[in-house]
Amino acid sequence: MTRTVSAWVSAGDEMLGAIGPFPVDIPWWSEAAPVVDRLEKLLGVPVLVLRLLAVDGGEGGRDGHVTYHVEALGRPASGVLERRSAGPGPLDGEEVLRSSWARSAGLRELLGWAEETLAAAGRPMTGPVEQRRTWNLSGLFRLPTARGPVWLKATPRFAADETAVIAAFARVDPAMVPVVLGAGERRVLMEHVPGVDCWQPSARTLGAALRRIVTAQAALADRGPARVLDGPSPWVRTDRTDGTDGTHSADGMNPPNGTALPRPGDGTPPSGAGDRRPAPSGVADRRPAPSGVADRRPAPSGVADRRAARLVDAVHALLDGPAGKELTAQELLATRELTRRWDALADCGLPDTLVHGDFHPGNWRSDGGPPVVVDFADAHWGHPVLDGLRVHHFLHGPVRATAARAWVDAWKACRPASDPARALVLAEPLAQLAYAVRYQEFLDGIETSERVYHEGDPVDAIRAALRSARSPSPYLASAGIPPGTS
Repeated sequence: MTRTVSAWVSAGDEMLGAIGPFPVDIPWWSEAAPVVDRLEKLLGVPVLVLRLLAVDGGEGGRDGHVTYHVEALGRPASGVLERRSAGPGPLDGEEVLRSSWARSAGLRELLGWAEETLAAAGRPMTGPVEQRRTWNLSGLFRLPTARGPVWLKATPRFAADETAVIAAFARVDPAMVPVVLGAGERRVLMEHVPGVDCWQPSARTLGAALRRIVTAQAALADRGPARVLDGPSPWVRTDRTDGTDGTHSADGMNPPNGTALPRPGDGTPPSGAGDRRPAPSGVADRRPAPSGVADRRPAPSGVADRRAARLVDAVHALLDGPAGKELTAQELLATRELTRRWDALADCGLPDTLVHGDFHPGNWRSDGGPPVVVDFADAHWGHPVLDGLRVHHFLHGPVRATAARAWVDAWKACRPASDPARALVLAEPLAQLAYAVRYQEFLDGIETSERVYHEGDPVDAIRAALRSARSPSPYLASAGIPPGTS
């Protein structure tokens, strides 16, 4: 099955008419580029997709007949659009959950801001904006400049502060993340990252990506939550001092000017870690929590707190809500019992840190060196095992075992006294519960017409967690864990 498209076309506050259906060659609903390309040829004017209105057929965010609201940036020729009796309703209406880039005025403001910001930074646009993706989780646009393309990303209110997260990782590994050229509330302009997305990573790429994220997370854990997102960013700028003119170093691993990366934690608590007396009044407590003791310090601002206690509460709230009504009494009981695993996970000795949240190969880019990591909208403060497990959902067969071993080895190098192998098997079902919580946040934060992207996801993830608890993945055995260990 493929995606067919119809569109209601507006210009400002005026609905001009409808067109379609017609086929496009990419099945994913959020992929706007082929829709824009076909409509511009049919209408003879530039257009931008605002939002999804309805889907008939298809599933999993792909295929079926998809109807969009599209904004024309000029007046289409007479007779091209049809006048139909059933329209899409009010263009913007009173839908409080609608994303800013899904409104005509909001999209124009966003693109105007990007053009002005680039011009002020000495990188004026040299052509029209290219819309790549639009849906409830982001709007993504490619902006051409004389010095190469720049990417504009807009995110919803329930997303992490990507600019702050990128800056935090850049403080410990500048080449791990994209270069930010400009930022505003829920929007960021980023330098293009050379290379390709790593959807089918080699063992070498897997190892490099996992070592890179683990080393950075260990360093950020040593800083503690109070210091992760504070302080000036050393790299949010339009120039580079390493001679690469805004691109990443050839091997993707070395910071500018050969600056040595901070050493990862070696398992020895920093000075003062064993002193649990209260910090002086008015002074932030920046000491790391001792192993096995819950860290009660506030999570960094700009990211969600997904430490164990918060996640357990969120899972129980999910079970008490609409999702729980779709589960059997046995499933509810088993899920509540499963949350007890978070206590055992704490004994594995891995620190809470800044977690990417969607650490899969499609969010890595490489030109031959260690991958650069992108898309931090799901970043949070919590247990790093969620990143260690996320990658496996996008791998097959023996490659999963390679990834498990690489992640375990990386954490053992940073925290020799820890047990990352046991953490993987304990957390395999817990990761699914964390996804269920996040999917419910999506549903709670998006407008009705776009809930189709995520309907049923929380319950599906809960059931996946229960299946995982019953039948642990056999690839974990290659990381030194007998299947079924708990």
